[in-house]
Amino acid sequence: MNIIGLVCPKCKRSDALGRRYRGAGGRWQQTCHGIKREGHWGFNLHFNPDTGEVLTATDGIHARIIAAMEDGEAVPLRGFEGEFLADTCGITALSATKMDAHFGGVMPQIVVWGREMEESGFLVAQFPIHRGPHVIGVQLRALRPHEDQPHDRHQIRMFGQANGLFIPHFIGQNPSAVVIFEGPWDAVAATFEADLFQRKDIFSVAILSAEVTAATIKSTLDMIFPGIPRFSHFDQDVAGIAARMATMSVAQPILITGAGPGKDYRDLIPEIRFERLVEIVRRELMALGLIS
Repeated sequence: MNIIGLVCPKCKRSDALGRRYRGAGGRWQQTCHGIKREGHWGFNLHFNPDTGEVLTATDGIHARIIAAMEDGEAVPLRGFEGEFLADTCGITALSATKMDAHFGGVMPQIVVWGREMEESGFLVAQFPIHRGPHVIGVQLRALRPHEDQPHDRHQIRMFGQANGLFIPHFIGQNPSAVVIFEGPWDAVAATFEADLFQRKDIFSVAILSAEVTAATIKSTLDMIFPGIPRFSHFDQDVAGIAARMATMSVAQPILITGAGPGKDYRDLIPEIRFERLVEIVRRELMALGLIS
């Protein structure tokens, strides 16, 4: 075996290496699974074990995802301005034609789905999926273009890896707490209100799938906001309760009461929900002895 294949070419360690396998085109590949390692934080590193050539993040599926995100169009959705969604949250619309250009060669069924959605009057919005600081996938959601038209919650497709978090732009952020929501629009609403009230101490993220594990949440947030307390605010339904139980080891559950009868953050009274969120998070941080 070539000496290159004995260690990861980026982190220079061997303890997280998988077995060699045949990749696309029949080439030998190997994977270092140390996603918290210097050199490839946030993703497993695929490389050629004979040459050390890195095959992750600059080619293949990752390049397609990044190109699609950059090619998205800023459009207003759910009552939020397009510029805010694109610039702050990384949410844009992607036409079926552009979907074909970026994904058609490897997943043509996504393009067929996208064209069906367009013909039915939907816009397809793309939501970045993060693991650590890196985008590892994109969730495509079919949404009605107008706020007064209900959207179909079941019209969702994934491209890339789905086991990650939806995270607005975090560069330069130094929050006192991170709040994890069950869906992206709760996180978008809380992010918008944090900007509106100039509150930089609470940062909102969201799980995009019930399959996201506590370990993924922990490793992702440890890499972006190490040591920052994290709380969860999930829906008050069966799925929300299950998600809350599954993540209790990595996020303290919080519940906004007295703000309305809704089951999730966006159902609460808009004028006071963020104020209540701030109060609850502050109370929890005081109980932990982190603030006075």
